[in-house]
Amino acid sequence: VSIIFIQLSSSTALARQLGGANKATLPAGIMMAASVISATPGVLLMAKHGRRPVMLVAAILAVFGAALMCVASKWGLLTLLIVGSIPLGVSFAQANNLRFVALEFAPLGSEPRSLSFVVTGAVLSAVVGPEVARHTRYAMATPYVATYIFVTGLCVLYVALMLIIEFSKAPLLARAKAAAAACINPGTVTVVTSSPDKAAPDNAAPDKVATCKLSTPYCPPTPRMMTATPLALVDAGYDFNDTTQVIQVHILSMFVPSLFTGEVIRLLSAQWTMAIGAVALLGGTATFFAGTSASIFFAANSVVGMGWNWAFVGASVLVSGTYTSDERFIAQGLMDSLVLLGTGISVVLSGTLYGWLGWTFYTVIYMVVNGLTCIIDVIYVLLLIVT
Repeated sequence: VSIIFIQLSSSTALARQLGGANKATLPAGIMMAASVISATPGVLLMAKHGRRPVMLVAAILAVFGAALMCVASKWGLLTLLIVGSIPLGVSFAQANNLRFVALEFAPLGSEPRSLSFVVTGAVLSAVVGPEVARHTRYAMATPYVATYIFVTGLCVLYVALMLIIEFSKAPLLARAKAAAAACINPGTVTVVTSSPDKAAPDNAAPDKVATCKLSTPYCPPTPRMMTATPLALVDAGYDFNDTTQVIQVHILSMFVPSLFTGEVIRLLSAQWTMAIGAVALLGGTATFFAGTSASIFFAANSVVGMGWNWAFVGASVLVSGTYTSDERFIAQGLMDSLVLLGTGISVVLSGTLYGWLGWTFYTVIYMVVNGLTCIIDVIYVLLLIVT
C-alpha cells in the first residue's frame, strides 16, 4: 500500500515534471496494467506450483523495478520510471492473494474477520507511506531518489516475508476445517475455500455467475478519483504536503473500517455490505461537487475510501465462499484481473481526462459511472435474495 501511495503521489508528481500533465499518471497506470496482465497467470501458477514460489519471484522482481526507479529519478528518465513500474505491478497483483492466504489460515467461521484484519494491516502503510514521501522527497540532492530507495527497502522486506510464511501448512489446515465443517453440519455438503475435496451444490451455480459480476465493478471508482485528486489539489493552489495529507486520510479511510467490516458482513451478509459500499462510493463522488476547499477534498476522499473497503472486502468474501477448491484459483485470478483492468484503465486515463476536461467535468463523468455501478450492484444483490 505504501508503494501504491508513492505511485499515486510522488511518481505522479515526478512524471508530470518530466513529461507534462498528460503523462503524469503513466507510471501508476502502467503498474496497474502489469497487474492486470499478470494476475490470472500468477494464480494459475500458484495452483500448479504453490503460492510461495510465485509470490517470491514476484517480490524479487519488485526489488529490481524499484531499483530502476531510483535510477530514473536520479537522471530524470521518464521511460525508465515507467519501465520500473512494471515489475512493481506484477508483484502487487500477486500480493493481492495474501488476503486469500489469510482465509486459508483462518479458523472455520472466522474467515471474514481474518480477511478484514489483513486489509486493516494497510493502516500502518497509510500512516507511514505519506510521511515517508513527504520527508524523503528532498532528503537527497536529487528530488525523489530517497523516496525510491525507501521503496526498494520495502520490496526487500516483502521478499523476507515470503520466505517466512509457512505456506505448506495451508492444505493441512484446509482438511481440518473441512472435517470440522462436516461435524457441525452432518449430512450436508460444505464449501470450504481451501478444501481439496469439496464440491459446491448444484444450486450454487447462479450465485457463482452473480458473484463474478458483482465482484468486478466496485474498485475502479476509487483510483479514478485518488489519481486525479493530487492534480486537482495542485491546480487549486495546495502544496505537496496538503496533497499527501488528503491522500493519507483517503488511504486510512480505505483500511481502518476493516476493523469492523468483518462484523458488518456477519450481521448484514457479504452481498449487502458490498452494495452499501457501492452507495458510499457514489455519495463520496457527489461530495466533490461541493467545492474545492480542503475540507471537501478530505470529506469526499474519506467517504470514497470507506465505500471501497466495504465493497472490496464484501466481494472478496463472496468469491472465497462461493467457489470450490478446484475453481477458487481461477475465480480469484479472474476477480483480480477484472478489477485491476478497470483500475489500470482508470489510472492511465485519469491524467489525460483531467487535462482535457478539468476537475468539474471529470467528476461528472465518474459520477455517472459510479451511479451505474451502484445500480448494478443493488440489482444483483436483490436478485440473489430473490433466488
